[in-house]
Amino acid sequence: PRSEWELDPTKIAIGRRLAVGGFGEVFLAKYEGTLVAVKRLLATDSDTAQRFVDEVHMLARLRHPNLLLFMGYTLTPEPSIVTEFMARGSLFHILRHAGNRPPDPRMQRAVAMSVARGMAYLHSRAPPILHLDLKSPNVLVDDRWRVKIADFGLSRVRQRTYVSSGAAAGSPEWMAPEVLRCDHYAEAADVYSYGVILWELLTGQAPWADLNAMQVSKTPCSNGCKFWKTSF
Repeated sequence: PRSEWELDPTKIAIGRRLAVGGFGEVFLAKYEGTLVAVKRLLATDSDTAQRFVDEVHMLARLRHPNLLLFMGYTLTPEPSIVTEFMARGSLFHILRHAGNRPPDPRMQRAVAMSVARGMAYLHSRAPPILHLDLKSPNVLVDDRWRVKIADFGLSRVRQRTYVSSGAAAGSPEWMAPEVLRCDHYAEAADVYSYGVILWELLTGQAPWADLNAMQVSKTPCSNGCKFWKTSF
């Protein structure tokens, strides 16, 4: 990471923990009087460390109203990424809190347009950037109901007409079939994930709610995907 983005950790006052995942935990904090979110790395293996470096490099080059604002990083006491704080949390959390009921049409349109704009910005870079982890848990909402895409730890720069990966990473419930199969993929993989988010907005439900991640990854989608078993 470039040193110009490195922040003084003594100026960051860590507060309550907001979330925890496989790669790290997120805290509410204050940086020079401003509320921020701090994502701390938990794992210490080389792959996770490289993912941290890649995410910092990616975030430092991106600026768009519908992408989470990157403010900097720290290396001590643990490698951490500092971003703006999104007070209302994720779209996934908002839908669960609403009892799996779809939001009103105005919010549906606002979220759909905001995510589309953020995705289009990424895909319009030269070369294009693929997010590869678009999902409702990574769609965040602030206290003024502004919507932004977060978590660029899996993002890739497409140098050729496609990206080829030997292993799939991310959340199977939102992943395009070609990514799950570790085939060649391009911007359409993000568009598929965006389609799942649209389905969530229209139904209020979580995709593949009756299956675990391993079962989802083995579910063929070549003839069209059905994200639920029962009618709604």
